[in-house]
Amino acid sequence: MNRNDLYLSISYIDDDILEKSEGHTGTFNMAKPFKWGSLIACICLALSLGFLSVSEFFKPQVNPEPIDPVIGPDRSDFDPIDVAIDDLSYLFYDGKVYECLESAESLKRVGLPLDITGEMAGEFVSYIESVDSVEFRATDKESSVKLFQYAPSPCKAVYVLQNGNDFIACVLSNWEIPALNLESLCFSELYNVFGVCDSGDIMFISEVDWHYQEIENTEIRDRAVIEEFYNLTVENNLVGITEGDFYDIFFVGSSEDESVGLHTSFADDNRILKIKAGNGLLFYINLYPNYGYVQNGYAMAYYEMTSELAQWFASNLK
Repeated sequence: MNRNDLYLSISYIDDDILEKSEGHTGTFNMAKPFKWGSLIACICLALSLGFLSVSEFFKPQVNPEPIDPVIGPDRSDFDPIDVAIDDLSYLFYDGKVYECLESAESLKRVGLPLDITGEMAGEFVSYIESVDSVEFRATDKESSVKLFQYAPSPCKAVYVLQNGNDFIACVLSNWEIPALNLESLCFSELYNVFGVCDSGDIMFISEVDWHYQEIENTEIRDRAVIEEFYNLTVENNLVGITEGDFYDIFFVGSSEDESVGLHTSFADDNRILKIKAGNGLLFYINLYPNYGYVQNGYAMAYYEMTSELAQWFASNLK
């Protein structure tokens, strides 16, 4: 396991998985008494393995395995196994991470029907293989799970997985961190992924709360106002920085007490905009007006607002 694997494993743990784990209760069987020498040996072995794991994590990554933009790492010797669709959490495909959504609340939040059926499985895309307990990727070998385009609106934001008679929606969570390129991953790319080619493909923009519930009387449908917003986010070459760089700028160097206050202030400043595409899909961007940044969470990046974009937010949001 390299540092990227470890980071992804930690970053992409789904809330549903955590909730399931909270309900588990284990029982412990008392072993027979054993000598202290055995105990000490076990402790030494555990410490040794721990030090090896730490050294492996910080070891420079030399000649990393080449990544195919579609298939992923070379696993020509990998023997695909039957994948239970209930075990799926995140799908890695085409340089992006997709969250497999099953709950009605999650499907509604991204503008999808609450019941994903076979009629929604369009053109075949790829077979899917299991890499580990939470990671799944496309494969050129036949497996039990197939990936299809989303027939009602083919785009790169949504795919449909099939396993037998079961179907599930996979929706863009974010671009893969190792493949992140902020120079090319701008807002126009985010729009394109969700099927928005120009401002005419945006039905409306509104503000939602932290629970993604629309705030009353915030819906913007004026075509001129939407076109201005689209142009300001696409044409002004917003300067992007990674989340790590953003936090270094605003939070590193503060004391523990100061850090708590800064993070509280940062969270309170967050305003979430919902954008509905003409194909019915919903996606979101975060605004931090007092910090002067717009967050593209799908790119895990922050973009500095121009004065014109800041004025748009001030004029059109309460």
